[in-house]
Amino acid sequence: MEAKTHDFPFAVGEHANLYLVTEGGRQMVRKKMRLPAEIIVESGMRLFERAKNAGSISSYISPINSVSCDERAILDVTLPFYQNGHICAYLNGAPNNEKMKMLIKFAQAVENIHHLLGPHGHIVPGNVMVKDDHNIVITDYRVSATLNEIFPGQIPSSWMFRATEVFSGNNDAFTAPTRPDDVFGFAGVMYQVLTGKPPFSPNNYYSRVILGDGELALIDRSGLGTEMWDLLIQCFSPQPFTRPTMGDIVVRLKIMAELY
Repeated sequence: MEAKTHDFPFAVGEHANLYLVTEGGRQMVRKKMRLPAEIIVESGMRLFERAKNAGSISSYISPINSVSCDERAILDVTLPFYQNGHICAYLNGAPNNEKMKMLIKFAQAVENIHHLLGPHGHIVPGNVMVKDDHNIVITDYRVSATLNEIFPGQIPSSWMFRATEVFSGNNDAFTAPTRPDDVFGFAGVMYQVLTGKPPFSPNNYYSRVILGDGELALIDRSGLGTEMWDLLIQCFSPQPFTRPTMGDIVVRLKIMAELY
């Protein structure tokens, strides 16, 4: 049966538009991205083929159904559709004990990816999806790093979830994802789940740049408890190798969950 793609995107991203696709009564997502003229099509294909292969190694990486590119250099990627949406939307208004349960699952997902595949490279709310069975799956493995090679010099819209060292002014910082950057991103998503707002809100990117290592002053505690706030501050440390590992975070979240 031929797949039907809806005419208008349901989401417009920094580099791609997302469309709903219906095939045999099943919904999927079609991600369409126009590559710059100077980019070899095969390079764009490899970008998502790598993510597709990662899905066969870790069950926490979202599978990719197909990857293709047409003569207009439009990359076309088909992914599962997660009707629960991303973790922040799913947990909006949920009680704290439910949030803690899902945050532990989220931490375990990133820990598993770090163990089996290394750093993900773009831990942001829109990449952390909730499946029908209420488990976590993470999309776009290593995609962001390659996109920053293809579209260099742009301030990413997800700047509030990226670590200090990413904004060193050296584009190479984008092309080599690290586990400490993932930890920072994890903490940013966790902060938004718990407070309803992204870290550094309502400040802008340039406020971070101006403060440099003092940027933590821009993050509002928002009534968070001492144990959680201490964990977040350590994850947001401007010194990447002082941040806890995802394994450490899993242990600490499980201890905190007993308090809710």
